[in-house]
Amino acid sequence: MERKVKKKSVTLDHFYKKRACESERDEQGMTPPSQPIKVPRIEEDITHMTQPVDVQRIEELHNAGDFLNSLERDPGKRSPIWTFPANHVDEIRRAYLNWGPYQIHLEEYPLSGFRGWKRVRDGKNCAFLKHIGKDPCSHHNNAVKACNDLLNQRAHIRHGFQKQSSSQIMNNRLRLKASIDVVRWLTLQACAFRGHDEKVISKNQGNFLELLKLLASYNDEVAQVVLNNAPKNGKYTCHQVQKELLAILSSRVKKHIREEIGDSKFCIIVDEARDESQKEQMALVLRFVDKDGLIQERFFDMRCVTSTTSLSLKEAVCDILSRHNLDVSNLRGQGYDGASNMRGEWNGLQALFMKDCPYAYYIHCFAHRLQLALVTASREVKPIHKFFEKLTFIVNAVCSSPKRHDELQAAQLKENEYLLEIEEIVPGKGANQIGTVKRETDTRWGSHFSSICSLIRMYEATCFVLKKIAKEATNYSTSGNADSAYNYLKSFDFIFILHLMKEIMGITDVLCQALQLQAQDVVNAMFLVRNTKTLIQQLREDGWDKLLANVRYFCVRHAIEIPDLDDLHSTTRFGRSRLEEN
Repeated sequence: MERKVKKKSVTLDHFYKKRACESERDEQGMTPPSQPIKVPRIEEDITHMTQPVDVQRIEELHNAGDFLNSLERDPGKRSPIWTFPANHVDEIRRAYLNWGPYQIHLEEYPLSGFRGWKRVRDGKNCAFLKHIGKDPCSHHNNAVKACNDLLNQRAHIRHGFQKQSSSQIMNNRLRLKASIDVVRWLTLQACAFRGHDEKVISKNQGNFLELLKLLASYNDEVAQVVLNNAPKNGKYTCHQVQKELLAILSSRVKKHIREEIGDSKFCIIVDEARDESQKEQMALVLRFVDKDGLIQERFFDMRCVTSTTSLSLKEAVCDILSRHNLDVSNLRGQGYDGASNMRGEWNGLQALFMKDCPYAYYIHCFAHRLQLALVTASREVKPIHKFFEKLTFIVNAVCSSPKRHDELQAAQLKENEYLLEIEEIVPGKGANQIGTVKRETDTRWGSHFSSICSLIRMYEATCFVLKKIAKEATNYSTSGNADSAYNYLKSFDFIFILHLMKEIMGITDVLCQALQLQAQDVVNAMFLVRNTKTLIQQLREDGWDKLLANVRYFCVRHAIEIPDLDDLHSTTRFGRSRLEEN
């Protein structure tokens, strides 16, 4: 038991003693410890490690207060910490830590790039440093010898590798250039990049890879470098590379727009919509005056927002502007739609920006305001409201299936041939195109005008298709709907409102298109509004005879019964119920 305790004490005693080098142990007659000796890194300059430390000089500098300034800043040149006096080790280590990292600038021995080894220049050839000195510690000479053998085996390929690096760089540049050209083309054409199956055995690997193959088919160098001889990790065709290239192009475009704006004032136009993935996307457009004095509108960024509250939208807009060093104090205008979260007087987005910049005046989109005014006015008039319901019903009955759509175009083709024979229409480039009946939508009032014009142009073909559906349809519901739509088309009231709305909306459509121009200003917009009101008033006062003549001509041409407009029309209702009398 006593022997075991004694053996343990000896082991602990040697463990806490300073590790001496092999030469010191030989001089003092010490036996080597059982613990392995730490071998210094081969890259270290052993010539500095073996230099003796002048203890007396260190004590003199320490007493003079200039001890720390005499320490070596470069870790590769400084003496090992264990060579200093023991009572100064902690102070020296603390000084090294306070200095922090040190960037080594090697002018005489530039790095070769091969595992961080140093090299020296010997004429035109580059050779690695073979021997960096003797070290008293054990195993170091063996390690240096093994490394020298390895370096000698690979030294003969170093010069050849440097000659081949230029060609390798050119190949990598060609691969990257091909990927950049493909990304730019697909981005310009707004095409998808990836394919459903991008495996090598796939017949269609997607637009990106297929376009890259097309470029390679016309250039043998691209085919050899990019497709055939490209390394697996250097093809520059993976999804991550595509995203990085898109991000770089996007940043370059934004940088160019930012340079166009400079220090001038600007306006923002913000709108949000839901994409196909059911995510709310906020689009930001910047409007400014460039150095040539021209008004420019640039689509700047799109951000996915989880919330459409005014505060969330403001944070997203401010984040985009701050990332590109655009000061909110230079904001001079806001353009949004009429939603409450955007135009709210107290907590809307425009009110929040007005608090930060009182000159950022809010302007509701003029085209959107015109659309809301027209929709509201038309819905207040019952005959007009019923007319648009009937128009939607007719369009759905005719274009509900591809078969009916084909029949409509075939009927329109025969109608055009007949009109050309009787010389009612003249041939010409781009004239007498075979189209279809268009649907209207509430979000764009201009679509109502397009729907009306298309129905007037294809009136005879629409009547022919509806009559055919009413006779040949096996389903009573389909047959009944087609017959009702045909009766609507043959009624004088429907034809009269059809031509009336064409005249009115023909005037308002010009204003609607003008308000959406990029270079439109407020003064010109107000002039166009006044001009539109004048034209509508002239139509109301002096346009009745011309309108009635057009309606009569259309009815006679398509065999529509015209009522006697001179007869008395009474609105008296007979047989009223007791509830109406009360």
